[in-house]
Amino acid sequence: RFLIETVNLEEDPEVSIDLHLHVPMGMAVEQVGTFNGDIVMVRTLGHSELASTNGDITVTGHTGLISASTSNGDITFIHNEGFSRLETSNGNVTAELIDSPPRDGSVDASNGQVLLYLSPAIDAELEVRVSNGQIVTRDLEIPLERLSATRSVVSLGQGGPKITIGATNYDVSLVGRP
Repeated sequence: RFLIETVNLEEDPEVSIDLHLHVPMGMAVEQVGTFNGDIVMVRTLGHSELASTNGDITVTGHTGLISASTSNGDITFIHNEGFSRLETSNGNVTAELIDSPPRDGSVDASNGQVLLYLSPAIDAELEVRVSNGQIVTRDLEIPLERLSATRSVVSLGQGGPKITIGATNYDVSLVGRP
């Protein structure tokens, strides 16, 4: 285990620091946190917790579960194994499920859109809710059961883990992907 952090030796220094870390294949990344910076993880593994303030989080090619949260930033989650939580305020979440999720999870955006790409081979239960927005589907042949104007449930394939999806002050878009 190791910790990498930056420390200011002066009060209110006017500096900018970019860290680009490369980890060996097979090494797990458990936790990454940043203030005023982006997090980008590519082809990593392990159950990882990512947190940023004023930064975007991008994860591609990850094996393991991701928990990601940011404020004032977007989350992009493409070609990964699974997530437990993707949450942002003042940003958008773009994610895809190409395989059935390994466990329950949640996706939330406040003051931003949720755009979820879904493969037709997925087995899952989706519960979608919006506040001051709408639920939009595109290129999907799924039974969207509207419980109300702002809440719907979707059973994909044989059903399975429950994914809760929510957006406040924007839309949730569910889009089919071959």
